[in-house]
Amino acid sequence: MTSFKKPSLLAIFLFLYIIPIWNNYAIEIPFSEKEFKTEDNQLNNFIRTFPADSLSCPLSTEAWLWHNEKYLFILLEAEIDQDFKQGKYAVNDNWIKADHLRLQVITDTKNYYSYVFFAFPLGNKYDCIRKSNFSQDRNWNSFYDYSSTITDSTWTVLMKIPFKDLRFFGNEPYHWKLILTRYLEDKKEFYSTPFVITKMGKDYFRKAIDIIINEKISKNRNYYFRPYTIFNYDLQNKETDYNMENLGLDFSFNPNFSSKMKLSVNPDFSDLPLDDEIDIYNLKYAPTLSENRYFFIEDFNAFGTDNSNFYTRNILQPQYALKLTGKPGQLSYGLLSTKDKLVKADGFIENDSTFVEYYQNPDAFYNIVAFKPNFNNFSCQFTCLSKIYKQYHNEVFYLNPYWEFSKNQSISMHFNYSLKYNDLIRNYSYDFYDYYWSFKEKENRFGYFGKFVYNLINRYLNLSLEAVRMSKNYFADMGKIHHRDYYSWLVNATQNEDVNSKLIKTISSRVQVQEQKENISNNLIEKVTTTYFSLESQNNLNFWINYVFGKENYAGKIFNNRNLTLGLSWTKLNLLTTSFSFSTGELLIYEFNQTFKNLYLQYAISGFINKYISYYISLDNIGYFDVPASETNDDNYIYGNADITITLSNKISLTNGLRFNNYEWYGFSDHYGIFSNFRWEFRPGCNLFIGYKSSSDEIDNAFYTEYEQLFLKISYRL
Repeated sequence: MTSFKKPSLLAIFLFLYIIPIWNNYAIEIPFSEKEFKTEDNQLNNFIRTFPADSLSCPLSTEAWLWHNEKYLFILLEAEIDQDFKQGKYAVNDNWIKADHLRLQVITDTKNYYSYVFFAFPLGNKYDCIRKSNFSQDRNWNSFYDYSSTITDSTWTVLMKIPFKDLRFFGNEPYHWKLILTRYLEDKKEFYSTPFVITKMGKDYFRKAIDIIINEKISKNRNYYFRPYTIFNYDLQNKETDYNMENLGLDFSFNPNFSSKMKLSVNPDFSDLPLDDEIDIYNLKYAPTLSENRYFFIEDFNAFGTDNSNFYTRNILQPQYALKLTGKPGQLSYGLLSTKDKLVKADGFIENDSTFVEYYQNPDAFYNIVAFKPNFNNFSCQFTCLSKIYKQYHNEVFYLNPYWEFSKNQSISMHFNYSLKYNDLIRNYSYDFYDYYWSFKEKENRFGYFGKFVYNLINRYLNLSLEAVRMSKNYFADMGKIHHRDYYSWLVNATQNEDVNSKLIKTISSRVQVQEQKENISNNLIEKVTTTYFSLESQNNLNFWINYVFGKENYAGKIFNNRNLTLGLSWTKLNLLTTSFSFSTGELLIYEFNQTFKNLYLQYAISGFINKYISYYISLDNIGYFDVPASETNDDNYIYGNADITITLSNKISLTNGLRFNNYEWYGFSDHYGIFSNFRWEFRPGCNLFIGYKSSSDEIDNAFYTEYEQLFLKISYRL
């Protein structure tokens, strides 16, 4: 019989004190103006996180950290072999396929997001914010820098991160966290220190390496002043358009390390490429487009809103835009104010011998005020949104408490209260693809919207439950909502598994069910069930299958919609990455109030020929069977997008693009959009843009050019 000894006081002491101290060990980042390499500031334990089998990196990888008053430095010395992928040149924030180093710095240890900086062999820059749901906001920008040196056996990187680009609060010593990752492109493997994977949920951020900076970081207002001017030449009318509206500026500065103010006067977006062609036909609701304009992007979501409350694309041509955001300690706040330019509609109407003008877009003021206190695992977002013009205003008061009551389990409430006042007798309404007159009497309405959400994240399952209710008189004109006067529920379950067998690398699956019904009558609006499955093979051949079955109430009738999609992609080669999907089913066409069988083919190829030239081509073909002839509905059409980019260095590039669709309606057929943008960053933050844009349509077998113009834009950072 085995006997057990009573634990000694020394053993109890070691368990209670020494082990916790070891687990909470933090690296003290030394202060130095020169390269500093010791065992105390070294990181060398890189563990494989994808596949997540905890194997050590087969190639020697060592890193050292130090800092001075202005910068955090990291030196990486990485062994390389014949499989090392250098990638290609690209302008900032354009992703490339190559080996890389990723540094994540966490300055706010209670709100679960990180600042992310990438280093590539050819010196490409890519930075972003990694949010708590692990999505990346690449619109955030830093003026970080690094050098990259490659020999036969070693890749050396020296990265310099400006403290002035980070948000943090308090005085020294600064207690932060970091995660360092090396990626091997040829094998598609990630190695990190420490071992953290996204299946950990918020533990991904909690278990990052603790670091301490004992010395004071010097204050820097981080002024950013970028005036610009643009010259437009109309090739159709042979006219040069230049006036005060061709001048503008972007200005920002940081009053302190935890806050930032941004101001844009007469912001211009001429240098942005044309939006991709997408399928906007037979849609019940207008599509939502992503935001890519300088002013409306930010480094963290201080306003706590989504497109339903604030859809920035509603602001077409802002005259000015002012924004102040901050995160001092356990409080975040934000303020935004902007005014849109007046855009008149194509015509006017006569009423009782009185001519009244109407507008596609009024000169409305958009204002948001928000603040959010955080208390460990509890937070509460308060936001007020307002849209005002003439005798009209709409306010939305938004409350969002969030509580993580158990590790990686949370509940949240979303409650909106709206007020809408309209003293306009008649109002012209405009939508993305429909023009219609809307006659309204004087309004003074109150409404509400509420949502309850439960989330669970663990190693095996991500589960989300939602319940929603919206009143008939709820309005959020700054946002984008499709239904009113309904209640709904949603269940979403997702599973991702690293198999890492001889054939299969990962398997993913998802099941989602959602239903909407009218408040009083309980009549069905829509019910949709989605089942998705995908797998990735070891040779980078990916397969997915998606089946959607739904019931939809339209014009008083219930219709069944079915759609099955099979997809295949191959991402092994740099020269050629290709994907193909095949969809078939039965969908409702709203014009005919009837369902029809359809066939949808999608094909895309992309790659880079060498380190200077890359391309992307997509082509979609949509067809419906046995559809009656109609001037407004096409039963078979295609649309496509093609881009080719020539990048002579990471600072000089020429992008050329073609947009095309042949959807036929009311005599319109082929549509072409062409653009060519040259960009030269002649010094950090200073750019020269030269571009060409044109849009043409074929109408009744004759081509008409909607617009054709050249532009030159110069922006200079002071």
